[in-house]
Amino acid sequence: VRSRRQRQMCIRDSTAPANALAEEAAGVILRRTGIERFDLACTLGSGWGEAAGQLGETVAVVDAEEVPGFHVSGVAGHSGRLTAIRTASGHHILVVGARTHHYEGRGVDAVAHGVRTAAAAGAEIMVLTNGCGGLNPEWDPGSPVLISDHLNLTGTSSLRGAHFVDMTDLYSPRIREIARGIDPSLPEGVYAQLPGPHYETPA
Repeated sequence: VRSRRQRQMCIRDSTAPANALAEEAAGVILRRTGIERFDLACTLGSGWGEAAGQLGETVAVVDAEEVPGFHVSGVAGHSGRLTAIRTASGHHILVVGARTHHYEGRGVDAVAHGVRTAAAAGAEIMVLTNGCGGLNPEWDPGSPVLISDHLNLTGTSSLRGAHFVDMTDLYSPRIREIARGIDPSLPEGVYAQLPGPHYETPA
């Protein structure tokens, strides 16, 4: 059983190329935004972009292509920008509007780059949103669903070497409970990731 510090050192191995690139990207973002560290980060997926304006005051906006490892998404609905927002309580949020999808062919390190960069910039919590299909007939299109777990059906992983990460509470029960406190009717579901870019057949 490893201590939290040991787990963090394992995950944030600065010698790993993907982590080194994230550290470089975080440095650029912090300098360009004038923020010492971010408290929280979020990636707003398709259809969620306008929510950024409801989080607080926009402090700075950085074009994704000006930050190492980031690319403008080839998918409509993503801003292609990294936005620093200050909340009413004085906390800072990094909004990643430049998600790289697995099916864009840049590899899984590019897919995970936003999360790694947010962590390197100080964020200990990251909220991820996306738009996807579903198998529950009770959920109409556009229904918000809390993700409680996932199935990785891509056959790939962004982890390299002996980086064993405990995924038991990957989707924080505490934060999901906060969301249900705001809207008790929120359902929960398990997200299944497939390689894409095809939509799934009716079967």
